[in-house]
Amino acid sequence: MTFDEFINTFQSWRKNNNYPRRDFCREEYRKHTTILKDYPNTIDSIKKDSWELYIDNQAKPSTFLDSLFSADGEITKLDRIRIEQEKNEQAYLNSKMKDELKIEECVDSLYRYIKKHNYIPKFSVLNNILSFRADKYFNSETELYIACARKYDDIDKYILNEETFNDEYRKNTLEAIKNKKRYFITTAVSSKKVNRNLLNSIKTYMEATNSICLVLPCEDVINRKSAFSWQLSPELKQDDFYIIYKDTYLNDNIYISDIKVSAKQINPQTGLPQLTQDGNVIIASPKQDLDFVANSNNCIPNAIMTTGAITENDYSNDLYMSQRLNKIAEYEHVLGGIIVEIENNKVFHFRQVQMGKDGEIIDLGIIYKPDGSISKAKNSVMVVGDSHFGEHDEEVLPIEYDMIDIIGVNNLVLHDIFSAISITHHDKNKTVTLARKASTNNISLEVEAEMVANLLDSFADIVDGQIIIVDSNHHTHLDNYLEEGRYAFDKVNLRYSLDIVKSMIDGEILPLRYMIENQTSFKNKDKTKWLEPNEDFNFYGIEISQHGHRGANGAKGSLTTYRKAYKKSMSAHTHQPKILKGAVSVGTSSKLRLSYNIGLSSWVQGVGIIYENGTYQLINIINYNNKYSWKIPNEDITD
Repeated sequence: MTFDEFINTFQSWRKNNNYPRRDFCREEYRKHTTILKDYPNTIDSIKKDSWELYIDNQAKPSTFLDSLFSADGEITKLDRIRIEQEKNEQAYLNSKMKDELKIEECVDSLYRYIKKHNYIPKFSVLNNILSFRADKYFNSETELYIACARKYDDIDKYILNEETFNDEYRKNTLEAIKNKKRYFITTAVSSKKVNRNLLNSIKTYMEATNSICLVLPCEDVINRKSAFSWQLSPELKQDDFYIIYKDTYLNDNIYISDIKVSAKQINPQTGLPQLTQDGNVIIASPKQDLDFVANSNNCIPNAIMTTGAITENDYSNDLYMSQRLNKIAEYEHVLGGIIVEIENNKVFHFRQVQMGKDGEIIDLGIIYKPDGSISKAKNSVMVVGDSHFGEHDEEVLPIEYDMIDIIGVNNLVLHDIFSAISITHHDKNKTVTLARKASTNNISLEVEAEMVANLLDSFADIVDGQIIIVDSNHHTHLDNYLEEGRYAFDKVNLRYSLDIVKSMIDGEILPLRYMIENQTSFKNKDKTKWLEPNEDFNFYGIEISQHGHRGANGAKGSLTTYRKAYKKSMSAHTHQPKILKGAVSVGTSSKLRLSYNIGLSSWVQGVGIIYENGTYQLINIINYNNKYSWKIPNEDITD
């Protein structure tokens, strides 16, 4: 028997006898040796491989036996190893059981958190809930989410993030876009609650107009608690709602950009106007801004716009240095979106929409409500882009008349109705230009005034409410002409000017008003209100008294100034539709090429609409291949 065989035999015997101490083993060995002494002939009957025989064959059997035990005779060295192994095995089993319990607790805690908050938190958030670190048991939040999804089949009901989407989802989205001509486009800020009234009003709109909703994800970066870039409310899992997370073209000339903009960025367009080189671009942001970029001498300029949001304006957190931005973001947050209509591969139309106080949205004079009902808007106001009668686009006026009828406009606001073609100071020393004007009878102030009166009557005759005429920079051309005494040397207009000069001496603030109301055939004097230079006037909380040429303290006007002065305003002057956080300017009714806008142009023809609930829209008039349009043609949107 070898030593290893002896040890195995000896330990096997000890195990069967409950691991006896040294004294007991000695006693067993003595019994063995006594038998051999007393009955030497029995040795053959003793097993050759017995441990006692192996000890007996040693030079000093008793010493050898004692060496197998520790000094106190308690356990052998082998027992120490065995006990240590058993302890380790038990510790491992205990640890494994504890780990399994903690893993289970992580999964269960995540599930409860997702059900309550609808997003997957970072480990730092989850660790505050647990009594241990979840990241000790999972390599990433995604790994934990996958374990949770395996255990809870219904987790998809409570969560919507980038893990939800794949190539098949993208393919279905593009197919849906291809099959529709009208889209409601809005932004959802990560981890924020959906405004259910707006959601339901959008659904009312979609059902009535055969459209789909495209939702652009956006993130409040400093407040990110989710492990994912964006974590959207599962309430957006609606039929015909699609998340757009990659660049997506709606036709050849307009696309949704996937560029990432912080939800709290003060100016979401900063550094991005060059994106319009690839077409009109829509950017995800809870703010609602619009700008046109001058990028051609002859083509329609491209726009860059942000959408407004379908999620609530809650940006609160405990970070002191974030409180300023939080407050600004909540103040400038717009519940709404952009409606885009595709006419063909080249032509499209877009209009801004904001939610009213009762959750409704209004588009082209139709109110879409959260309860699914639809009604006609009343008492709407149209702010017409600079008219410049005499330099107006003959194709635009009939379209504006059409808008008044279809939208149901009650009141009109007009800017720059008088272009001052006949007496403008810009041409006073231009001999050739004056000769050209003379050949077409464009140097007569009387003729120009009569033409303005006739066109004013054409508007006044088709509205039931007032015509509001805003004091404008081209109107002051008449003031300057008379103040400078140029009329005295104008053989064509001298006589016609004298009564106007007398009215100014008698205190008339607006010479144009006196001329139109007293020296032309204008019929609608009682229906017309002329705003004086320092007069305020608003419709439904939107200030409309500013033309755009005057600013604060004698400076030039700008949307930046009006944004500071008024919560909401609608002006004109720049011939360019623009939105800057509640300060809005409308387009123009003039021709897009006049004598003073040589070179790149961002002029766009169009109007603004103000609704009784304090919301507004800009409506552009697009001329493509000499065909003018402002919406999908021959379409009844309530069908």
